[in-house]
Amino acid sequence: MEDSEEFIMRERAWRGWLAALSVVACVASMSIIAVPPMAQAAPVTATAAEQSVVIPKGPTFRDDNDTVYIPSDYGVRYHIYTYAHGRKTEVIYPESGLEYAKPGSYGTEEGLDTGVLVVVTAVSAGSATVLDGTTSWAYLFDPATDQIAYDDERSAITFPQLDGVEFSVKVGDNDIVVEGDTFQASGGATVTITGKTAVEEAPNVEIGGLDLTYKFPTVTTPKGPTFNEEAGTVYIPSDQGVRYYIVIDGKTITKDGLEYSKPGTYTETDGIVGGKLITVDAKSAGSATILIGATHWEKMFPLRPEAPTFDDEKTGVTIPRADGVKYYIDGGRNPVSSGWHSGKQGKEMTVEAKNPETGEVLATWKHTFPQKVTPKGPEFDDANSTVTIPSDQGVRYYIVIDGKTITKDGLEYSKPATYGISDGIVTGEKISIDAKSAGSSTILTGTTHWEHTLPYRPSSSLQNGDEFNDDSALVNTNWKVLSQKASGLKAGINVLYTPDNVTVKDGQLNIITERHCLAVDGNGNVTEEPSDKNLHPEPCGSGKRTVYTSGRIESGFDYSTPFEMEVRAYMDSTNPKGMHFAVWTRNNQPYCGNGVTSSNLAELDTMELYGDMEATTNTSHVTCVVNASGDDQTVRNYHVQNAALKGRWHTYKLIYDGYSIQYLFDGQPVAMDGTNVSRSTARTLGLSREQFQHALNDYPWQLIINNSVFEDNDWKPAPDDNKRFDTRVDRIDYVRIKNIPDVTPKGAINTYWSLSGGESGWLGYPTGDELSVRGGASQTFQGGTVFWNGSTGATHAVKGGI
Repeated sequence: MEDSEEFIMRERAWRGWLAALSVVACVASMSIIAVPPMAQAAPVTATAAEQSVVIPKGPTFRDDNDTVYIPSDYGVRYHIYTYAHGRKTEVIYPESGLEYAKPGSYGTEEGLDTGVLVVVTAVSAGSATVLDGTTSWAYLFDPATDQIAYDDERSAITFPQLDGVEFSVKVGDNDIVVEGDTFQASGGATVTITGKTAVEEAPNVEIGGLDLTYKFPTVTTPKGPTFNEEAGTVYIPSDQGVRYYIVIDGKTITKDGLEYSKPGTYTETDGIVGGKLITVDAKSAGSATILIGATHWEKMFPLRPEAPTFDDEKTGVTIPRADGVKYYIDGGRNPVSSGWHSGKQGKEMTVEAKNPETGEVLATWKHTFPQKVTPKGPEFDDANSTVTIPSDQGVRYYIVIDGKTITKDGLEYSKPATYGISDGIVTGEKISIDAKSAGSSTILTGTTHWEHTLPYRPSSSLQNGDEFNDDSALVNTNWKVLSQKASGLKAGINVLYTPDNVTVKDGQLNIITERHCLAVDGNGNVTEEPSDKNLHPEPCGSGKRTVYTSGRIESGFDYSTPFEMEVRAYMDSTNPKGMHFAVWTRNNQPYCGNGVTSSNLAELDTMELYGDMEATTNTSHVTCVVNASGDDQTVRNYHVQNAALKGRWHTYKLIYDGYSIQYLFDGQPVAMDGTNVSRSTARTLGLSREQFQHALNDYPWQLIINNSVFEDNDWKPAPDDNKRFDTRVDRIDYVRIKNIPDVTPKGAINTYWSLSGGESGWLGYPTGDELSVRGGASQTFQGGTVFWNGSTGATHAVKGGI
């Protein structure tokens, strides 16, 4: 609800406008100029009271793909500028014919130079709006900020010469403007880099993407190791920012599976031996420290009794043959013979070497034998071109393609996760995976090496949809193919989406639906996954659970509105009961329920076919709420048209032009249920135009294709599990999508159209977007054309075509 004071002000402005309109009408009636006998409305002059104040939404700068997103913003036009080599460049969509940046994403393909200053300004789109709030924004993307160089040894920063950018460095409470290209800091200092613009279009604007903080390393002198010749030990100190490496015979002496010698005392048990050169090197633990002073030490201890050899693979120890020395295991009273002695997994063994004459302990060794682990192994998903590494205690995996290890988060191994094309996985090349022990506490048995070649998948853009004409049985890599497991399948759920149920053949996408009879345990839990072995057209017997497999693919949220979408599809006539074959699109807002009480969710069902109906249905869902009873409900319009669908090809089309939503079946409009109205608008949904357009225009969209199977006790009949169910194949010939102009009336033309009755008046629905013409603007409607004179502010309409 508007505030009372604001409402009164709007009411007074409205009445004043009506009075002005009456005067204009009166003067027009007294004019001596004859008006032709046609439906030409009286001119309406826009006044200041009709102008609206708009606060621009502003652009979105995305560092993940180096793009600027310009929103669909009523009454606002945006301009994008870049600055380099002493000149300013304006960025617009190539071949758009516009003089400003239309709504959408701008990256390098649209001419955006991301290595320089980017400035966006907002201006009024016409006389109908006046802008308020922020109208200038500036940003430096990673390719620009990556040019800033830090010299740790000199504690200095080197800045690039970027046109229009004034850098500042904050050290403590001091904010210092950078003069020249170098700033001198101090060791250990933390600095923050900011910047402002120095350009005519947007002077003194804070630059986004530039709030960079850097800490220069400190200079450290290592404490150094302590060699205890009497005890035959090496002590490594706890030294902030320093890592030590004890090396004997080219081998680094470590603990806990680390690659360096952690702080502590190292004994013969750890690998310290007499008679051999011991070297210790100190190295910086990371970029936070730089070492000075002594960083290398050497020492040789006297020779000691030969050490026993512990064998983790066989879980035992070999006692050496040595004169003048007796060996004892685990405190035994009697010495043991030389040779092999078994141990136990996960248990510690102690071996002592004693002087047989005096009983003096010359040396002691302790060793814990590792547990033996059989790696679970990776999973290869041909349909999604992915490799999944399991979480496997004590095991580290290494994915190698063409000599390169595929990793995440800067690790040297492939951590547990699913790896796809974006991570470096490729199709058509051999993928090698090795499992290795994560440390001394485990040793691996069984298979530790796997090889697999993922089949080729096309990777062309889905920006305009998919014709499914690629030479591959697998769908494009830009489709996500759902893969669900039967383990943990909840009671009542009878469908699983698997990659095996999605194929491409003869230029068509096939969604395959099949019945499987899966084994269950005493608690009714499924104990096997769907496969060819349990594929079962006949009804399942006792002790089995009926589960249907089908296919579902989803695009990314890569689309913006307004758009039109067309589908050519074939619904199989085999076993139609319980089937729900659909091609639909939705924005990225959540559905209501599970804690979400309201949402700007929008879902448009371009094609929605039910197996128990001989009719095509289309539903527009725009926003949702959870009602007082706790039920989640979408605000929707339902379109339906009787038709013979099964076993036939048809085309289904969605058109959302920014003002209305329309569905077509084989080229004919589909009316809302029980009406002859074929368009869904804010009015038919009971929403304000702002609510309607916010949900539909301000979020990214994705495409979804699937065939779902209704469950028992669902709102539609489920398949009859007691009857034969033969494999069915639903097919898609193509899915096409493209952006179209926003035809929503604006400004003075919108005012005239609204006063003429809007979509219910003689002008009807808008059929084109507003166009600039000599002296003003025009827009076409079902019933005619409305013209606006830019000099006088007057509007008039002409019926029919021009």
